[in-house]
Amino acid sequence: MCKAPFVNLDFDPHGDVNACCANILFPVGDVRTMTVDEIWNGERVALLRSALSAGDLSLGCSICAHRLRHDGAERPFETYAGFGDPRG
Repeated sequence: MCKAPFVNLDFDPHGDVNACCANILFPVGDVRTMTVDEIWNGERVALLRSALSAGDLSLGCSICAHRLRHDGAERPFETYAGFGDPRG
């Protein structure tokens, strides 16, 4: 459904790292205490990737879930649609 956690990390000014700018409710890491490699390969991003692969938007993806229910609204996940799948 959404490729963001497979192709993107979004860093906020306080050190929190999110899969995208719309998902701030489920940070996948913190650059103050983790390396980028630890975040990219970490448990939280793996959970989000697994959930999204199953069509589950419950891990902080409430903005996209809401917009999917309302036709015509911009859907942040569409930003990542053109990226190739890094899993191969």
